[in-house]
Amino acid sequence: MPRYKSIGPTERELDILRVLWQHPSLSVREIHQHLEHLELSFTTIQTMLNVMFEKGLVKRKLAGRTLIYSAKVSQQEAEDNIVGDVLERVFGGSAKALLARALGVKKASKKELEEIQQLLEQAKKE
Repeated sequence: MPRYKSIGPTERELDILRVLWQHPSLSVREIHQHLEHLELSFTTIQTMLNVMFEKGLVKRKLAGRTLIYSAKVSQQEAEDNIVGDVLERVFGGSAKALLARALGVKKASKKELEEIQQLLEQAKKE
């Protein structure tokens, strides 16, 4: 059976996107410097950026002899893709099942529960 192909970014691609959301135009070397704590090689990051370009997650332009990368998707778009992917693949499209699992896995504070209630009320109106 073929492996499921996610349309959203992988965990490491998200690491790169987080850097690009904070610093919109960077070279591979600059991205590598921001991600030193991950102990990924320069060539690994370069390869990942090429894959991300093909997936439409980043864009690039040539500045002299250096490729400069920036995020092509916003943080919200990436989050929407990831949540939508999990919602469909794991919970069969059921927002109720996703919310129930999320609340069962991690205890929500009283404030968070009040905010969730407000979101539910707003969703009922729409």
